[in-house]
Amino acid sequence: MHHPGPSAFTCRLESEVVRGSVDDFARSHPTTAELAVEICVTSHDYDRDKLAAYARAGVKEAWLVLGPERQVAIYRRPEAGHYAESIVLPHDGILASTALPGVSVRLLELFRV
Repeated sequence: MHHPGPSAFTCRLESEVVRGSVDDFARSHPTTAELAVEICVTSHDYDRDKLAAYARAGVKEAWLVLGPERQVAIYRRPEAGHYAESIVLPHDGILASTALPGVSVRLLELFRV
């Protein structure tokens, strides 16, 4: 079974994930992001544990790409160290970011065998 590598997916989104220009980050790393994407193949619990840190940092949306399950868990609306909204999309869903309007992913393409 073919699993797309995270680099192809993240590179496509890289220029839009953090607000600001490249020059804004010439001397320091971003302290938050609009969207965090974790690719979970064998590390589901570890990656889920990161969600509280993302919510505390004000990351508006987090996606956990659940490789073996061919699903994506979406977390939105950070509040007091957790996400107030969470949904799981099946392998044939269309993932549309609310944090980054215009960014969408057809999961059938992402999980293509």
